Amino acid sequence: MPPEAKAAFDATFATTRTGAWWISVPLLIRGTMAFLSGSFFPIDSAPDWLQAISLGLPLRHLNEAMTDVMVRGQGAATTLVLMAILLGFALVVGAVAARLFRWDTD
Repeated sequence: MPPEAKAAFDATFATTRTGAWWISVPLLIRGTMAFLSGSFFPIDSAPDWLQAISLGLPLRHLNEAMTDVMVRGQGAATTLVLMAILLGFALVVGAVAARLFRWDTD
């Protein structure tokens, strides 16, 4: 099921608008990221501006690493740079989340 369809389906079970938002928006973001990262088509055939945007998405680097190992037959050592990019992304996003997260005191 496409992420957009799953988002719409899941949102029908939400009891509030806020609940529907929290169900559907993350799925829409993930679906868009998957499309722009080359999960559904080779990103090499995309326009240059789209390739530039996709370099900022972590899924692009994961797709490249998996393709290198599973399709191109390269060893796992060839993916170290891509894994370092993913680790850096995780550390930055984790630090931002830790800084901004607050428990509700209500």
